[in-house]
Amino acid sequence: MDLLELGFKSLDEWSVFFKAMRPRIVDQRAQALERIALEGFHDPYLGPVAPDRIEIDSTRLRESLIAHSCTSRTRAILHVLRNYACGQEKSLRVFASERLSPFAQRLRSTFPRFTGSEYLPLPSDRRAFPRLMHQDIQALSFSDDSFDIYVSCEVLEHVPDMDSAIREAARILKPGGLLVGTVPFNMRGTERTIKARLGSEGVEHLMEPEYHGNPTRPDEGSLVFAIPGWDFVQDLEAAGFEDASMRFVMSGYYGLLTNDVGGVFLFTARMPAKTT
Repeated sequence: MDLLELGFKSLDEWSVFFKAMRPRIVDQRAQALERIALEGFHDPYLGPVAPDRIEIDSTRLRESLIAHSCTSRTRAILHVLRNYACGQEKSLRVFASERLSPFAQRLRSTFPRFTGSEYLPLPSDRRAFPRLMHQDIQALSFSDDSFDIYVSCEVLEHVPDMDSAIREAARILKPGGLLVGTVPFNMRGTERTIKARLGSEGVEHLMEPEYHGNPTRPDEGSLVFAIPGWDFVQDLEAAGFEDASMRFVMSGYYGLLTNDVGGVFLFTARMPAKTT
């Protein structure tokens, strides 16, 4: 089974690795795509997936290679979750800052004690989705130490105060709890890129506005406030996490591939274990 999985804490670490490994990664990705087209791949939980059940867009592999409601990006998260859960899926409490997406449905089917939410700030939003839990991830309503796992997929870039959201993640996770997810990530930069900010007079755009899809407001989307760089690892540790890193995962066996660097980047961090 081919699997390349490493954690990186800085741009320097990543640059040294990728410079040395790039030719091999490019070659392995090409070979993996050929095998997937002929043989399919394996879902981390559901096993073999036949080639005719896989949706492939070779121009956007990160959001493609779709099977069982998961893309290359979200399947990488499932891979990490399976290793963390170690067969305890039925007992672990999982929170995700999404509820309507196909991936949220997949999490719910995998973890019976799953809780998912969407951001519904206006009364009209809540009337439109009366059965949907509303949470502002900058100020979650849950008690301290409520969850074993927090999954955040392409959400942190949309909040005005990313650091508050990270601190809230640390607050609601139990000792030893896992934070895992993805975010648009500038792997070539050390600092966060601020695209917009919230001031006393509303949103101030510092760059051309950028919007991503929002299932509760499909006609509007969600504004991007910031894109993290490598300082995101230090931000996680400052919030109280340990073992924080940007994890690079590449596998043809699991269908974990991207166009730019070959594999999927996701972030992982743990809360310190309880001391006795």
